[in-house]
Amino acid sequence: MLLVGAGEMAELSARHLKAAGAVELIVTNRTFARAEQLAAVVGGTARAFEELNALLVLADVVVCSTASPVPLFTRENVGAQLKARRHRPLFMVDLAVPRDIAPDVHELDDVYAYDVDDIQKSVAENLATRVAEADKAEAIIAEEIARFVRQKAVRDGVPVVGRLRARAEQIAKAEAQRTLSNLAREDLSDRAKRSVQAMAIAIVNKLLHEPTVKLRAVGTKTSVWLGRQPSCSASTKILSRRKTWMFR
Repeated sequence: MLLVGAGEMAELSARHLKAAGAVELIVTNRTFARAEQLAAVVGGTARAFEELNALLVLADVVVCSTASPVPLFTRENVGAQLKARRHRPLFMVDLAVPRDIAPDVHELDDVYAYDVDDIQKSVAENLATRVAEADKAEAIIAEEIARFVRQKAVRDGVPVVGRLRARAEQIAKAEAQRTLSNLAREDLSDRAKRSVQAMAIAIVNKLLHEPTVKLRAVGTKTSVWLGRQPSCSASTKILSRRKTWMFR
């Protein structure tokens, strides 16, 4: 890895390269003392700026971040080193403004040159991908929350329906028994008595059918509402995690 420049951008690049597993870092700068200082900080080797073209033969990756008003690397001086490189790919990253690498350098065989615009485009594409993945993740989270709320509503509704039905049947049986007591003089048959009791239970079933269905549907309606109207606290947490994940 060849770092051309010894400013803050070069130091930041060196630290990232080290973290990514770069083994050997070569630092060169017009002021050799600055190159030595940066090399000492990042564990690299300082080389004289006059060796710049020759250093292209050694490096596989070149990162430029100088304040030079004109390009340091041109089609001519880079092309002159390619034969000695024996077709080894050369990756050149230009972080300088104005450019340290001439635009036509990337036209050379086995040379892959990238400038700030290329990096910004790559970042934008990567961010768009992360946003798309974050949207998918949010949809999955919303779906799982809705399913949980629906299931909880159904579970909570079952005891309510059960208690309501039990109370209704108790009342129905009591009313049926009271009716049968009033009809005692009519000498009703056992079959008639059973019919009166069955009618009371049937009335309960008819009356409770619609409320029961609606109670069980509460979960579905709640989940739909939740999907469209998430709470502020939940939304804030999801969006906060999404931003953290996207910009790592």
